[in-house]
Amino acid sequence: MEVAHSAWLASRGPRDKQLSNRWTEAQLFFISACSAMCAHSAHDEIYAGGCNKAVRNFAPFAHAFNCSRQAVLNPSNKCLFFGA
Repeated sequence: MEVAHSAWLASRGPRDKQLSNRWTEAQLFFISACSAMCAHSAHDEIYAGGCNKAVRNFAPFAHAFNCSRQAVLNPSNKCLFFGA
């Protein structure tokens, strides 16, 4: 998730656009990424829950969706794969 998000940011610039009344550009990035992950889960249990595991440890997800500090998908101790 970190690598994909970094590449996405580099391709679009730092500003998050409101693309509709419902979703921002950042939210649609995460929705699309998770949709791709979930497409595998019906066929292979190895991917089950992969999206939640990836985003719950990724601060930009919590920021994009304005998650509270108590939210399940926004733990205070995050495990990063590639570092800070």
